Amino acid sequence: MDAVRRQHQRDAYAALLAEANSYFRQAGWAECSQQACERLGISYPPRERREEADRQACHIRAEVPTEPLRLAAAVVDLEGPKHISEIAQRIENNAHSVHVSALRGEVPDTLFDMLEEPPVREHRNSHLDLLNAIYAFTDAARSHLNDGKTPRQT
Repeated sequence: MDAVRRQHQRDAYAALLAEANSYFRQAGWAECSQQACERLGISYPPRERREEADRQACHIRAEVPTEPLRLAAAVVDLEGPKHISEIAQRIENNAHSVHVSALRGEVPDTLFDMLEEPPVREHRNSHLDLLNAIYAFTDAARSHLNDGKTPRQT
């Protein structure tokens, strides 16, 4: 592979990772809940205000833009190769799932919820799926850019 093409791929992969990690951080439930509490002027929502805080956190999560991540994934799709593009698509799909669940007002089970009572429903954790896709992409991109060799650890 020529150096120019490799550099284009490296730039595309780095841009996607930057956008994916940024989205992951901004759309994290803890981050959104903290912002919701700040907007409501409370430090931690008492039980009677938890639904209000959760609605606000969903609204904040839904406001996190997915477009920059989608555009970065499109460039990776152009640069390829196919197995890297497929993982980039997984990242995009998982981010979209996080966004849609926020629009629907779906609140993830928190540790506090699980301590009070076990979750009644079983559902996918799209935010965790996004993190796993980011890790898979990082590993695949690193391997591809290094011709399948793992960089030496120092």
